[in-house]
Amino acid sequence: MNDRTGTFALLDGGKSGLRLRIDGPDGRYDGAGAGFTYEPGADDVAMIVAAVRQAHKASGHRGTVDRVCGGLTGATAEQAGRCRLTDALSAVFGGAPVTIVDDGVPAHAGALDGPGVLICAGTGTVAIGVADDGRWSRADGWGPLLGDRGSGYAIGRAGLAAALAATDGTGPPTALAEPAADHLGGMDLPAVQRLMGSAAPTVRISAFAPAVVTAAGRCDPVAGAILAAAADDLARTAAAAGRRCGLSPSSTPVSVAGRLFLAGEALLAPLRRALDHHGLRLVGSRADALTGALRLAQRPAATPYHRVVAGEPPLISAWPTTD
Repeated sequence: MNDRTGTFALLDGGKSGLRLRIDGPDGRYDGAGAGFTYEPGADDVAMIVAAVRQAHKASGHRGTVDRVCGGLTGATAEQAGRCRLTDALSAVFGGAPVTIVDDGVPAHAGALDGPGVLICAGTGTVAIGVADDGRWSRADGWGPLLGDRGSGYAIGRAGLAAALAATDGTGPPTALAEPAADHLGGMDLPAVQRLMGSAAPTVRISAFAPAVVTAAGRCDPVAGAILAAAADDLARTAAAAGRRCGLSPSSTPVSVAGRLFLAGEALLAPLRRALDHHGLRLVGSRADALTGALRLAQRPAATPYHRVVAGEPPLISAWPTTD
């Protein structure tokens, strides 16, 4: 089979949901599946495979697939778990070979199609840097407890915390108090306990981020400060990813992908300012993650993504922080 021909199953999945596209000579088929919450004790591989099966069924595609390629946020990094995942996904698609790359890489290939840094932010955050020679790096992506700075979760949490602080009188008044009460079902301890005891508290907290964006757009200073802080965090993460793989700030394009950026200029405007502080420039996205996954599937040996597709790990050298 020529790398550019055949039928490809393309995956893009994370906490918010999974997208599947079957692309081949017979046409394009799209389907969607559930997101991955990664609750303690859950079988991550089984959860991902169930979502892929759901999306495959919804797509309506019933033919054969020649190759599977995509990125899955939070997919196990352990070799044994990764092998189990690829074997299970191969079985879903009739034994087709499977390439699962680091989350954010297909989005990078779609958005930039070459060297640069991609900030991928939804419920979580990761920045992927790729150099001309294929060296690549990632920054953050550590999850809500230890990382995901500037993410939808971070914004939602900061917004809810600010609303509760305003209710206590320990923080300034904010327009976030009313939407927070609606989101939580009250502004008391039982409401917060219900949130923390829910099936997916991380996703529910992240779902408050649009309310913060709305309040910032109405000139609420507390919400505006939260978005400005998130933009600073995202810019530092992007700068770190670029430094790690040797990209020069003066010539490094930075693009964005993910549901968080549906906020539009409310977040992009402070992000441009924050990136400029690091000597970085924001550029528009060429295409989405599924288009990027198709590129990786069709041309796995093409630069600059050949190293990551071949399984080379990201550069993890420590670099000095510059603010």
